[in-house]
Amino acid sequence: MREDHAATWPLHQGWRRDWRQTLRDLCDANALWGWWLGLIPLLSFVVTPPRGFIGQLGTVDTRTETTESLGITVAAVALGFLPAALTVVRRYVALDLVIRPAVLFLWILTLIAASFLYEITPKDFGMLAIGLYVMVLICVLCSQQEDTEEIVRKVFTALAVFQSVVMIVALVDNNYVVGRFQGRIGPNYWGSTAASTLLISYVIRSLPVRAVVMGICAYMLIVSQNRSGMIAAMAGSVMVALLYWLRANGRQRLRMVGAAVLGLIVLLAASPVIYSKVFLLDNARRGLESNGTGRFAAWQEALNIIYTHPLFGVGYRHHEQYITAASSAHNAYLAAMADMGVLGLLTYLVYLFGAMGIAIAAAMRRREWSYAVMAGVLFGYAAVNFLETRGINFANSVSLSVLCAVALILRANPPRMAAKQEGIS
Repeated sequence: MREDHAATWPLHQGWRRDWRQTLRDLCDANALWGWWLGLIPLLSFVVTPPRGFIGQLGTVDTRTETTESLGITVAAVALGFLPAALTVVRRYVALDLVIRPAVLFLWILTLIAASFLYEITPKDFGMLAIGLYVMVLICVLCSQQEDTEEIVRKVFTALAVFQSVVMIVALVDNNYVVGRFQGRIGPNYWGSTAASTLLISYVIRSLPVRAVVMGICAYMLIVSQNRSGMIAAMAGSVMVALLYWLRANGRQRLRMVGAAVLGLIVLLAASPVIYSKVFLLDNARRGLESNGTGRFAAWQEALNIIYTHPLFGVGYRHHEQYITAASSAHNAYLAAMADMGVLGLLTYLVYLFGAMGIAIAAAMRRREWSYAVMAGVLFGYAAVNFLETRGINFANSVSLSVLCAVALILRANPPRMAAKQEGIS
C-alpha cells in the first residue's frame, strides 16, 4: 500500500520545485499539443469582427459563424499535424496502447457516417474527414510510451496557460454590449472556454500559476455572464474536491471543511448580488420567466424530432436545421438522439459517463491526480450538456480537450509502467 502518497495527494514538493516542474511541463514536447488546442480560440477571435447588439437579431445569444471563421478553424485543426509529427519522431510509440480509444472512435465515426443516410450534404463529407483526422491525431498523442499522468500534466498545463493568455487578449479587446462581454465570438463561447480552462488547470503543479489561471477564468465567467459555464466549473470542481477528499488525510480534510464553511458564509452574504448580478435570475430577458432564454422551446422541438426519427435520427449536426426557437437543441443528450437516434444517445452516454467512471476508479486505485482532474473535466462537461449542445465536436478546444481526456483515460498503460505499478502496490 502507498499510504505516503495517499496522505499528500496531490503531491506538492515545495514552491520552487513545483514552479520549476511547471516550467518544464510548459517546455516539454507534449506541451505542443496544449498550444495547438489553445490556438483554435485565438485564431477564431482574430478573424471575427467586433460584435454588436444581438437582441436586434430576435434570437438567443449564439456564435455567428462566417466563412473566414470556419476556414481559420479548419486551418487551426489542421496544425495538429505538427505535435503529432513531433510525437512520432521524438517518442517511442506503440499502437497497442490505443486499441480501446481507437475502437470507440471508429464506432463513433461509423455511427456519424450512417446517420447521413437520411440526408447528406457536401459539408458532411468535410465534417467526417475532420473527425477522422482529429481522432487519428489524438490516437497518436495517446500512443506514446509515457505515463498517462505525465502526458496529462504537460498537455493540460500548456492548454490552461495558453488559453488564459488568449482570454486576456480577448478581454483587452474590450468588446462589450450592454455590459456583457462579447469577445467578438460570443459570451457563451468564452464562458465555456473559461469553465474548461478552469477545470483542466487543476493539473498545474505550481499553486501561484494555478491561482492566476483560475482567477482569469473566474473573471471571464462573470463578465460573459455565462451561467452554463459557471455550472460546469462548479460541478467539475465538486468532483475534483470529492476525489481529493476520499484520498486526503485528517489534516487535509479539516482544511477542506474550514474552506467550505468560509465559502458558504461568503456565498450567503453575497447571495443577493449573486442572484441578481451574476445569475441574473430576476432579469426580464434572461431570468426565471424567460423560459430558459429559449431553451424550453428548443427542447420541445428536439423532442418532436426524436418522436418522428427515433431510431436513426436526422443526421449528425442536422437537427439544428429543424430548430427554430434557438440555434440548436441546447441539450447535448437530446441533440445526440435527434441526430443519431437511440444508438447515438447510448454511444454518447458510454463515451462520457463510461470514461468518467473509469477515471474515478483509476484515481482511487492508482493515486494519480490526473485521473481525478479528467473526471472533473468530464463531470463538468456532463453537467453543461443539459443546457448546451456540446457533445462530440471536432473544431473547438473545449470538446477537443474532452476527446483527449476520454482517449487518455481509455488508453492502456505502457508495459514498463504497468510492471512498476505491480511492483510497488
